[in-house]
Amino acid sequence: MTSSDIADRLGISQTAVNKMISRASDFPEPVIERSNFRAWRRSEVEEWISRHRPDAGMR
Repeated sequence: MTSSDIADRLGISQTAVNKMISRASDFPEPVIERSNFRAWRRSEVEEWISRHRPDAGMR
């Protein structure tokens, strides 16, 4: 799951996703991290969303 996927999932911009991730000390660690690309396990991101953004529900 990329930051673009997370943005689509939450209905927010990629900039907002990046701010959210940088402020959330318990956001999952990326499984892939390159200079201009990060990806996370969908299951870990969905778990984080369910705890921190319950209003987001499943889309």
